[in-house]
Amino acid sequence: MTEIFETPPATGGNYEPLGGAKLADHDGQSLRLRAGRTTVEVAALAPNLFRVGMFPNGRTPRYDTEAIAKTDWEPVQAELQEDDGTLALSTGPVTARVSLNPLRVSFLDAQGREFAADDEELGMGEVVREGADVFSQPLGSPVRLYKRREGGERYFGCGERTSGLEKTGSSQVFWNVDPPAGHTASFNNLYTSIPFTLSVNGVRGGASHGLFFDNTHRVEFDLAKEHEDRAYYGAEGGDLVYYVFAGPSPRDVLMRYTELTGRTPMPPLWALGHQQCRWSYETAREVEEIARSYRERDLPCDTLYLDIDYMDGFRVFTWDEGRFPEPGKFISGLKERGFNVVTIVDPGVKVDETYGVYTEGRERGFYCQTAEGEEFHNVVWPGLCAFPDYTNPSTREWWGENHRALLDKGVAGIWCDMNEPSLFVPQQSTMPGDVVHPGGGDPKRHAQIHNTYGSLMARSVREGLLKISPEKRPFVITRAGYAGLQRHALQWTGDNSSWWEHLWMSMPQLQNLGLSGVAWAGVDIGGFFGDSEGELLARWYEFGIFQPFCRNHSAKGTRSQEPWAFGEGHEGSIRKMLKLRQRLLPYLYALFEECHRTGAPMLRPLLFEHPEDETTYATDDEFLFGDALLVAPVTRPA
Repeated sequence: MTEIFETPPATGGNYEPLGGAKLADHDGQSLRLRAGRTTVEVAALAPNLFRVGMFPNGRTPRYDTEAIAKTDWEPVQAELQEDDGTLALSTGPVTARVSLNPLRVSFLDAQGREFAADDEELGMGEVVREGADVFSQPLGSPVRLYKRREGGERYFGCGERTSGLEKTGSSQVFWNVDPPAGHTASFNNLYTSIPFTLSVNGVRGGASHGLFFDNTHRVEFDLAKEHEDRAYYGAEGGDLVYYVFAGPSPRDVLMRYTELTGRTPMPPLWALGHQQCRWSYETAREVEEIARSYRERDLPCDTLYLDIDYMDGFRVFTWDEGRFPEPGKFISGLKERGFNVVTIVDPGVKVDETYGVYTEGRERGFYCQTAEGEEFHNVVWPGLCAFPDYTNPSTREWWGENHRALLDKGVAGIWCDMNEPSLFVPQQSTMPGDVVHPGGGDPKRHAQIHNTYGSLMARSVREGLLKISPEKRPFVITRAGYAGLQRHALQWTGDNSSWWEHLWMSMPQLQNLGLSGVAWAGVDIGGFFGDSEGELLARWYEFGIFQPFCRNHSAKGTRSQEPWAFGEGHEGSIRKMLKLRQRLLPYLYALFEECHRTGAPMLRPLLFEHPEDETTYATDDEFLFGDALLVAPVTRPA
C-alpha cells in the first residue's frame, strides 16, 4: 500500500534531456516540434499566457485535466520568426523563444528580459530505464523540467503549505495526505496539492510570473534548494505540461491563472458569518444547547455543523434515529433561530447488503476496483467500505443526487472530509497506486489521479446541490483537492492543533493558498487537536475573524472551546471580535465579488499589493484583508 510518508518510487534510470528538434507544424498561435519520438507543443493561449506540452514515446497531446476550466480561448495574434536555429513566437507583450539544438524554451517580456527559461544543460526530458519500453511503464516514465532561476527571483505559492510565506530554497512535494496529529512545519505536503509557483523579482521592480505544472501524479519541486540558480519540476509519470503566466504583477498572474483554472463562485451570504463545529456534537439535544448558549450570550453565529455521529453507523446519507430523531423538525427549529446546518459526508460507503446506497453503487459499477477487477475495500469510520470512482461522470451524478436525503431535511451545506482519500489500514494510508478507477470506459490507475480525488468528490457535491436546489448558491467545504478546487468548494486546512505555533503558521498558509487561486479558505479557530486555553482562543479569534472562512472546530476528547468556555473575560474579547466580523460583512462580500471577478484573494500577503518592495517578501506575520485593512495578529502568549 502507498504510505503517506513513503519516499518517491525509485526511478532506476537516467535522466535524458531533449536533444535536437525540428519544427513539424505551426499555425498563427502555436508550434509543434519533434525530438525523436517526443512531441513538444508551444502555444499562446492569451497575450500573457503560454502553454508548453511534452509528450514522449509518440503519445497524443492531451491537456484535459481536472484543473482546467477554460479551453475556449479567443484566437491570439502571434508572429513567428525563425533565425539561425531559433524560433520566436511573439504576442507583443511576451515572446516564447525556442532553441532547436538542443530543444530549450524560454520567455521574454516586452523589455526583452528573459524569464521562465529552461536550464541550458538540463532543459526538459524524461527518466529512461534501461531495457524498459512503453508497455512495461503504463504510467509513463518520470518527467523532468529544469528552469533557470534569474537573479533576484523569489518563489511563493505552492498551495496548501506549512512553514513561511517564501518558498525559495525549499523542496515541495505534491501528494495529498492525511498527516498525523500535531504535524509541524516540516510536513510540507498536506491534504491538497496545487503545483503552482508565483515568482516575484525584486531586482526587476517586482516583475512577476507564474508557472503551473499540470500533472496529477506525485509531483516534486526543488525551488533553488539543490542549486541556487536553478529550479526543478518533476512528476513520477504522465506527460509534461506547464503554463507560464507572464504577469507582470502578482494580480495579473492570479487573474490569468484563475481564468484558466476557474474562479471562486459567489457564496451564500450566511456562509460568511461565524460558524461552530465539534467532532462531535453527538445528539440533537446537545446541538440545541449550543445554539441556545450562542443566542443567550449574544454571540454571533450563523452555522452549526454535524460531524459523523449524526449518521446511522457512519453510513453516508443516513440519520441516527436515536441521536437525531425527526431531523427535519430539528433543523427547522434551528433555522427559526437563525442557524444553518452543515453535515459531513465521507467517500467511504459501508459494505452492507442491507444498505441501499452501497448495493446500488455496486450494481451500477460505481466503485473503485483492485488490479484484479474486484471491488476495492478498506476500512474507515463505518468499517469495511467501498469507494466511489468519481472519475466516472455517471458516478458523480449518482453521488450528487444522493445528497437529496440531506437537503430534503433542510441541510444547508455539505462538508467533504476524508477525501484524500484517507484509509485506516494501515493507519492514515491512502489507496494503493494500482487501484483502478474504471472511469465509465476511460480507466486510470489511482497513482495517475490521486491528487484529484478530493476535487472530483467536491465537484460531484456541488453539481448535485445545483441540480437539487438550482435557486440556491451551493455551500461545499472540502479537506482535499487539486488545482482548480476553488471553482467547486472552499478549502479548510484540515486538522491543525491548539498551539501558538499553529496560530502563526495559519497566516503564511492562507496567504500561499490565496496566491495559488484558493481564496475562500480558513483554518480551524482555536485548533482541532489538543486542548486550547483562554488566551490562545481569544488571540486566534483576533486573527480568525479576518479569514474568508471563519469556523471554530475541535476534536473529540479535547477541552471544549466554544467562545464561553474560558470565562467572561475571554468571552467578552471574542464577542467584540465576532461583532466586528458582522460589521465587516459588507466589505468581505465586496472582496468576494472582486475575487469572483478577478481571482484576487481576500486575505493577501503584502507583496500582492507591493511587489516592488522586497521587505514584503519575508513579511508573513501580518497580512492585508483586501486592500484597505492591515492585520497583524498577536501569535505569542503574554
